[in-house]
Amino acid sequence: MVFIIGEYVIDLIDDGESKYSRYLGGCGLNCAVACVNQNVATSFISPISEDENGKKVVNYLVEKEILFDPDLCNNKAPSTLALATIDENGAAKYDFYLKNTASMVLSSEELLNTLSNHSDMKAVHIASLSLLLNPTSSAIYDVLSFVTPRPVIFVDPNIRIQEVVKIPNWKKKLFNFFELARIIKLSDEDLSFIFPETEINQAIENLKEINNEAHIILTKGENGASWYTPTNKIFNQENYKVKVVDTVGSGDTFSGSLLAYLSKNGVFGEDGESPKFRINDEVIEKALKYACFSASLNCTKQGCNPPTYKEVEEIL
Repeated sequence: MVFIIGEYVIDLIDDGESKYSRYLGGCGLNCAVACVNQNVATSFISPISEDENGKKVVNYLVEKEILFDPDLCNNKAPSTLALATIDENGAAKYDFYLKNTASMVLSSEELLNTLSNHSDMKAVHIASLSLLLNPTSSAIYDVLSFVTPRPVIFVDPNIRIQEVVKIPNWKKKLFNFFELARIIKLSDEDLSFIFPETEINQAIENLKEINNEAHIILTKGENGASWYTPTNKIFNQENYKVKVVDTVGSGDTFSGSLLAYLSKNGVFGEDGESPKFRINDEVIEKALKYACFSASLNCTKQGCNPPTYKEVEEIL
């Protein structure tokens, strides 16, 4: 089973006429939907608000058959909100309302209690604001630092610059998570923010100095993605050509689809096994193509709408 620990966000997307359409989103929730849409058992871990938006999230999780912990529902804090505007290229810019919202108040005790109910935790995805905002950030790091057997940890910074610059020692926190990771996935924009005025190849080397055993995956917008192995092999993949409506959730769709492909192909171990990480060049090439094509299909619809397994298979 794949576990997604992280935030859900209510995206309010400007339609250009001073009206906002509401979508259920957030890095964690989007990734969970992308993964389960590929027919992989998925669990989403986050406190969920008792407010009307939180109730919609619970109903959505039930509808999608994504597992969740009922004990984390009915949190007194409100749901996280994000106002999104879309530019002429379909790219989204967000203004977040984060302080003391449900996804940001996960405690170590709550996370331990949830994980203790599962014996099949093969891979864990952690990303974005949950990596950096306490108490959720500290809870995730503290628990994953000592949990045994340790699952394959997938880290995606998914940096929201306007929020990250407000956080003291954000880079140290992020690097601590990189040290735990077996897979580090980030966008070219993330990379240039983390290592400003640094050429891409040198920035990748900087990441390898933090963790020389991690596989590093760099997404490059319309230019596809590259996968850098610890043995210095590089795999490149172009996107599937589509008419872009917007890019909301495309990175999360990439991550969820990639995790699903790796899980279905036994990379994280078979049922009954302790977590493994068995990967070869052929799997890397196919997984990278699968994730790029999935993300491309997501861009053909408004908001985050990860494709189904059938939709991806039809274009491969």
